[in-house]
Amino acid sequence: MIASADPELFLKVKSNYLSKNKDLFIKNIFSAIINKNFEQLLEHNIIKEWKEYVLYALTYLKNTEFLQFAVQMGKKLQSSHDTPSAIICFILGRDYASCISLLHENYVNSISHDNQALNEFALQELFEEVSLIRTILEFGENQFHQETETIMVDYCNLLIKQNLTVEAYKYLSKVKTSGKAVLLERLYEHCSNKLAGNTVKPISPFEHVNVKKLVVKNKQEERKNPQLITNKNMVIYIINMIFRKLVIILFQILDLVILIL
Repeated sequence: MIASADPELFLKVKSNYLSKNKDLFIKNIFSAIINKNFEQLLEHNIIKEWKEYVLYALTYLKNTEFLQFAVQMGKKLQSSHDTPSAIICFILGRDYASCISLLHENYVNSISHDNQALNEFALQELFEEVSLIRTILEFGENQFHQETETIMVDYCNLLIKQNLTVEAYKYLSKVKTSGKAVLLERLYEHCSNKLAGNTVKPISPFEHVNVKKLVVKNKQEERKNPQLITNKNMVIYIINMIFRKLVIILFQILDLVILIL
């Protein structure tokens, strides 16, 4: 074949050999490898053989091709409900979003309505896993991912429940979601004396109104307009007179009822 003048001879012989070979490994696995058709491997016993397929891909594929293949394999394993294996493949494929989404989905599905302690332990475990994966995949603090933000906020609420307000503030300050503003300010006001001296006060989500100035302004208006004070006093006097009359009438009615009885 090497000495042949026909450049297509090797391809013809290879195709003929693979099509006639009855060995399943040669027909399904070996043919996929030499033809670089790694998608074909996903159709053959991936649940049991995925680790072997990872080794083949690492050996014969370029880096970008391997990353794509690892993500495809992760999705295939996820659809087969092999969550731990799928997560490993997503990590190999550096697919942070799919990895965290799968972890968060498993946590939500595992929540028990009868065992709060178990739920808190599961949330603690989820937070540790997410933190580890962030480090492995170098997912920076300046990058945004919605489910990561949700997990961080839930974990901060757990820390607050355990009276770990300083730790909760430090984690919450790294969250970028806009819904954190009220909780962040309350935490700061609660534990500001325990925070480091260089900690910057968070921007308040509320509009500050100086009520004292408004009261002073009203008093100044009363001083400028004595008639306003006189009118107020007159209204108060009339109300008092009416109230006294009602009290007298009430006592008269009570005396009458007592006499009748």
